[in-house]
Amino acid sequence: MRLIALSLDLNEDYFDHMADFPMSSIRALHYPSQEVADDIGIGAHADYSWFTLVNQLSPTPALEVLNHNGQWVPAPPIPNTLVCNVGDFLEMATNNHFVSTVHRVVNKTGGERYSIPYFFSPSKDVMIETVPTCLKDGEKGMVPIRAGTWNWERLMRARYKHPAVIAARAKGEL
Repeated sequence: MRLIALSLDLNEDYFDHMADFPMSSIRALHYPSQEVADDIGIGAHADYSWFTLVNQLSPTPALEVLNHNGQWVPAPPIPNTLVCNVGDFLEMATNNHFVSTVHRVVNKTGGERYSIPYFFSPSKDVMIETVPTCLKDGEKGMVPIRAGTWNWERLMRARYKHPAVIAARAKGEL
């Protein structure tokens, strides 16, 4: 986050207060071999996070990123490196200066794939608002939103068929 702050002409510690108790998580993912070469391991999506670091543990190429021309570009595993995807929080706060990375996993090799993504997001009580250096003169920023609230809403939309979401909706909680 300090590198991002510097890239936006902000003080290096500009975002520090947003990570007192970050909403972060790590997942170990296994994608088994697929019967059909164009099966989707995980469909096109962008992460909710500030950013996601992905350790592609196996040499099986499958991660693809959607470029600005609407074409899928492979992001093959490179030993001893991490893939860094921009997430929705960073896109919102920077007024699209950083654009959330739309990506998917398509296993075209028939081999298994392993990866470990680490999702880093601000603390849930932080108000997300447009960074001042990302606004042009007279331009209004985003309507501020609490990070935990937005993350919860996004999670509920993504998991609309989950029993807990269905129960919360029935109780009028959503």
